[in-house]
Amino acid sequence: MQPAGRGGLVALDFDHADITAVVQTVSEILGFNYILAPDVQGTVTVRTIGQLSRGDLFDVFRAILDVHGFTAIQAGDVYKIVRRDGARARAVPTVVGSFTDRTRPGDEIITQIVPVPSAAVAELVGLLQPLISKDGQLIARPDERLLVIIDTVSNVARLLGVISRVDRETLADGIHVIPVHFADAAALATILNQRALRLAGAGGGGAPALVIAERRSNSLVVQAHGAELEAIRRLISGLDVSLPSRRLFIYFAEHARAKQLAATLTAIYGETPGGPSGPGGPATPDPSRTGQPIRIVADETTNGVIVMTSLHQWPEIEANIKSLDYRPRQVRIETLIADITLTEDSQRGVDWAAAIGHARLVSLTSTTSPVLPAVAASQVAIPSTITLPQPGLTAVTVNADSAIALLNAFASEQRIALSASSSVVVVENHKAVINVSDSIPIVTSMQTPIGGSTTVGPNLTPAIVSSQSVEYRDVGTVLTVTPRIGERGTVVLDVKQEVNDVGSPEPPTGSRSIIKREVETAVVLGDNETLVLGGRIRDQRTTTHRGIPFLKDIPILGTAFGTKIHAIEKSELLILITPRVIGAPPAPAPLAAPK
Repeated sequence: MQPAGRGGLVALDFDHADITAVVQTVSEILGFNYILAPDVQGTVTVRTIGQLSRGDLFDVFRAILDVHGFTAIQAGDVYKIVRRDGARARAVPTVVGSFTDRTRPGDEIITQIVPVPSAAVAELVGLLQPLISKDGQLIARPDERLLVIIDTVSNVARLLGVISRVDRETLADGIHVIPVHFADAAALATILNQRALRLAGAGGGGAPALVIAERRSNSLVVQAHGAELEAIRRLISGLDVSLPSRRLFIYFAEHARAKQLAATLTAIYGETPGGPSGPGGPATPDPSRTGQPIRIVADETTNGVIVMTSLHQWPEIEANIKSLDYRPRQVRIETLIADITLTEDSQRGVDWAAAIGHARLVSLTSTTSPVLPAVAASQVAIPSTITLPQPGLTAVTVNADSAIALLNAFASEQRIALSASSSVVVVENHKAVINVSDSIPIVTSMQTPIGGSTTVGPNLTPAIVSSQSVEYRDVGTVLTVTPRIGERGTVVLDVKQEVNDVGSPEPPTGSRSIIKREVETAVVLGDNETLVLGGRIRDQRTTTHRGIPFLKDIPILGTAFGTKIHAIEKSELLILITPRVIGAPPAPAPLAAPK
């Protein structure tokens, strides 16, 4: 073999060379891997006039193998060099359809599965068998109307041309359109085609009938002849009869609510201008879209959907109800509420980015509303709520393991006070409420004596006596979380945080006000991610009495033996929310479009 010339051209000159050496040389030039069967032996003599490109070299290589009774079968990135007479028993590429893969070399052996929609499979076998090559094979499956051809690409292409010509001529003869008045054309086509297959399997002569449903006009396109056509017409006439227009069907929902199912089905199948009489009430879809009027009613007592429709429309409606009545996914919401004592370096709150190394900020909507107690009737009215901006509140998303590690570090320094730790399971798109609160009495109104007296029988009583009304209000933290699960396992959380604190006493009742703080946000969390709500910093005044034991506690004189230290400690309220998807139920089946 001469070395490559300009542009990678090669000239071959082998004289009684061992075929193993020829295969190795060509593989090194073209850069492909190969496996040589043990029975591949012999010598090769080949000489080219002029030089070959890399593409032409591979065609010449396959021609060399073909002349000596061998072939190359591609299996991934490897070519298997085997004897051609045993190639069909090995794994060869499979092509399905009436067209072959023209990109493959012409001498490559493939398996072609050819559907035959109209012509008789048995007749085609007799026509094609003489055209099969010596090492090829033809397999007929009349029941499935399939032909399986194992041969070279070039010969398969020739056979497909013959099949296409014969099948086209068969289809062009004896085509009839038969309208269907009452039954469903698609259902009739299925029945008639099954009958044709049974007749073909029983050895019936000639090509079997072919029936295709034309949904737009509800007609059947039939390809048949003579007595077979008349038999099909009689069968269609017997099946295409008028049935009772509508019947009552009921479906008991397992997972979804019947009221929601009824509303969704009404939206799918249309609605008359009048619409339903009320939530969950009857709805009459548009007959022009479904063929016949449909009435859908939700029975909330039994959680059933009652549908009045025709027999041939009910299977489609039932399939759509089952697609909507899927088992909803669930999310476990893990929450932790804690107070973190702040140091001099963290007076503005915990810096998560500095402490953990990475944190993603989340936008917030927050308000502060001081709720004041009611006043006496003689006082000037004060607004019950005042909306003010709430600065300093933060929300970040961090890695769940990193957040727990940081809290453990705070605990080792005795800087953490755990208020609540809870775990609740909730269905997606439903609210989960976590309430950590105390009820305290609040004076809402009061009356005092204003003097004077009145006579009731022989006795005198005050005209107005002192009285007051007391209500219990919740003070603490209320967390509302609504999860939604994404396709890739992410969780979208709609979070609302409400914190109620006791404020200072308010005149005239002297009862303390309640300061209400609300935070709302929506955030997307991935696997093992935690949402941290913080920024609510509180001051706590503490007094420490130090001195000589017993002596510092003596009244008046104890001040000489001890001191009192007043301090202000800052703490930050942190709420950690970690969602975890429970299981992975199968996705709901796609809905069927109304016919």
